[in-house]
Amino acid sequence: KGIPYGGPSGGNGGSGGSVFFHCDGSLNTLGVLRRSVHYRAKDGTNGQGKSKHGCKGEHVVVPVPPGTVIRDIEGRLAGELVKDGDRICVGRGGIGGRGNLSFKTPRSNAPRLAEAGDPGAEHWLSIELRLVADVGLVGVPNAGKSTLLSAASNARPKIADYPFTTVVPNLGVCDILPQDSEESHKGLVLADIPGLLEGAHDGVGMGLAFLRHVSRCKVLIHVVNGAAEDPIGDFEAINTELRLFNPQLALKPQVVVLNKIDIPEVEAARESLEKELKAAAGHSRVMTISAAAGSNVKELMRRTAKLVMAQPDAPTIYESEPGTERVTLDEGPESQLEHGRNMAFDIHTDPVFPGQFRVSSKRLERLVRMTKWDYSEAALRFERILVATGVNEALSEKGAAKGDTIMIGDMDFEFSPNQAAYEGMEFLETFSMDDDDDDDEDETRMPQAFSEEINWDDFEEDIVTF
Repeated sequence: KGIPYGGPSGGNGGSGGSVFFHCDGSLNTLGVLRRSVHYRAKDGTNGQGKSKHGCKGEHVVVPVPPGTVIRDIEGRLAGELVKDGDRICVGRGGIGGRGNLSFKTPRSNAPRLAEAGDPGAEHWLSIELRLVADVGLVGVPNAGKSTLLSAASNARPKIADYPFTTVVPNLGVCDILPQDSEESHKGLVLADIPGLLEGAHDGVGMGLAFLRHVSRCKVLIHVVNGAAEDPIGDFEAINTELRLFNPQLALKPQVVVLNKIDIPEVEAARESLEKELKAAAGHSRVMTISAAAGSNVKELMRRTAKLVMAQPDAPTIYESEPGTERVTLDEGPESQLEHGRNMAFDIHTDPVFPGQFRVSSKRLERLVRMTKWDYSEAALRFERILVATGVNEALSEKGAAKGDTIMIGDMDFEFSPNQAAYEGMEFLETFSMDDDDDDDEDETRMPQAFSEEINWDDFEEDIVTF
């Protein structure tokens, strides 16, 4: 503008920002997500004259603790954040529309068209936390798990003489590690899992919410209440629940701990209970302790630390749940779409709605959203693309006749074979093959057919810009 023979100078719009989940090792709860339900990144700015492109929108980064599992609203697995610094994109920003400068070609040196921006992705997500710990403390309610956690670490969980004192998992760090170990500077992370009941794998007593935390632990300390009526039965019941919830949990190495030997009745039956536990467990990793008195707790932690260091890294959720359906949330415009003339599309018809054809194609649907139909050149370009990519020919093979309704995305068009059917604009009713005839739909601007014949071989350069 203002420059003689300056040509087109409209810049491109900036792409929108994306939403990321970032693993922050200093967090251990999902409390940050409770304060806000919606996270939206900034929009990109508009392009301007003098070939000025718009700025990209700012990203939104949401901190989450290690062990965060992300699923879509249908339960499909999107990803897992385990290590500090891990990051996953859960909402890719849209792309900015191109200005008229981008459509300049040797044949068309003054194009009168531009694109609108394409909206970014929107998702409803289900976020759950699976604690990342070296050791998980499991057992029936009131077995002494929280007492053991407080005796082995500086954690101070609630402790009382009744079942279900612990209603949320607690974390603690034990600094008792072998001095000759290469990892002696690291602490042993302990997770106190709330007590489990028979039927926990079916959700009894919030069992499903608690059992998922066990999957990330390398070793389990199975705390057995020596003062219970049937300690061996409790031990077998918890192992059954672990196996029914996930067979992989039953394969995790366990250290069986007979607790409360400070009680005279338990001390009297200690030798017989220890033999029975070894027989039921199938190994000799059985110890007797008194968490309340601190008896044998240090020795238990030293032996457990050696066992933890001998184990491989805990399996990821992809490895522990191989049959879980997955979904990719990080699909930006470039990863979703094909390039060049090769374009995948499907054509659907329904006998209930004769004369209507729906074309399904991510690339074409994006083109419809980004086309500014106020420009007559944009409508002509759209028609040329349909012909050059074989959509018109495929519609004719499917039986589409002149005047039939062609639906792409939210737009309806009148079909006209081998003609530029989409110049001019008017409002037409939007049809959907899944809706009843009586349902009222919003009206959408539609191109109007005209009868001028066009030689499509003259427009090769327009396809290149697509």
